[in-house]
Amino acid sequence: MMNFSSYKLLVHGPKVEKMSGDRFYRLERNISVRLSYVVYRFFSFIRPTDVTFFSYFLLALVFFSSFFGWAREWVVLFGVIQLGLLYTVTMTDKVDGELSRAKDFQTQAGIYHDRGVHFLYPFVFYFTIGHFFYVQGVHVNIFFLTLLLGLLTQKFVFLREAKLLVKDTIQKHKLDVKDWILVKKKSRHPLPFVFRVIDYLTFMIYAWTLFYYVLTFIVFLWSPTLSAILFLGHMAITFCILLYRLYWWYPKKKLFKKDTFTHL
Repeated sequence: MMNFSSYKLLVHGPKVEKMSGDRFYRLERNISVRLSYVVYRFFSFIRPTDVTFFSYFLLALVFFSSFFGWAREWVVLFGVIQLGLLYTVTMTDKVDGELSRAKDFQTQAGIYHDRGVHFLYPFVFYFTIGHFFYVQGVHVNIFFLTLLLGLLTQKFVFLREAKLLVKDTIQKHKLDVKDWILVKKKSRHPLPFVFRVIDYLTFMIYAWTLFYYVLTFIVFLWSPTLSAILFLGHMAITFCILLYRLYWWYPKKKLFKKDTFTHL
């Protein structure tokens, strides 16, 4: 049985580079490694896939609990609890990977279900947000737009899978496509802090969007109008950035260079 220092060194191994350049990501990983070590040390019978299925359970709990009628004076507290459960999912999503590395227990099913959690999370998140404001009187069309935002975020989360599908199609049919990505040197300068915060709030790379909406829900207790403005403002910014990234930036900047393929 490893001590905590050895455990942390092992499970953080593949993430060290990313953690070194991103303080927010490093903070979340330092939280999750302590949670996963408790499971590893004191609940050794729990497998990584068990944690993943717990994530499924939490997502289902958040989604279906929205259909219960709650007294108006409890709606904000209930919404905050839902966001807390969604934050727990962001932690368990890291814990299962750390356990799989510590136990050397990687499975195809585990990878499959891990991606399943990633797929469902954005939709459940935006459904929860949209439903909260719909119950408070926001127009039903805004609720539907929130669901659309969840679907667009799902597409963003699965860009890696879409990229692999493009690569497979090019290789299978030996295509010489006309829009190869030009080779450009990567900038050594990180994005300015403001832009990184926008990324965190927009794409739920970490849990910062959850914290934003916890504050938005709490603001609702004092000013429903201001809370709705914060909600609609975030939606508008997220729509703009997602549409730009999905339909211009990614296909033009993040697909393949010609020298990636050997058949050309």
